[in-house]
Amino acid sequence: MHGGTLMNELPQLASLLKSRNTIDHKIASLIGHPTQVQSVGEYIASVIFGITLSELTTNKNSDGRFTRGPLQGHTVDVQWYPRREGILHLKTDPLPDYYLRCPDRQRYKYYRSALGTR
Repeated sequence: MHGGTLMNELPQLASLLKSRNTIDHKIASLIGHPTQVQSVGEYIASVIFGITLSELTTNKNSDGRFTRGPLQGHTVDVQWYPRREGILHLKTDPLPDYYLRCPDRQRYKYYRSALGTR
């Protein structure tokens, strides 16, 4: 692309960024934290699995505690990857009681297939 072509695309880019900022602000208001992939994943996991999230600055070894079921009271570190990534960030000082890894869509389909569920 030439400089002139790029310059013509700046208004469209500015419009898209404005839209994204509006959406990010609405998401941050909903979840009560800055809109980052990990914060969104922690929020979703907290709703689905009954986890009370720790304050971001007070607890670095886990994201929160289960509030119901057989894991009630146990600490959990949520790992959410919306894209295919083979990474798991382990916290070791001290270890959380459990890790909850929420896979990307393709890996989720693989897990369901491997387990024979639909």
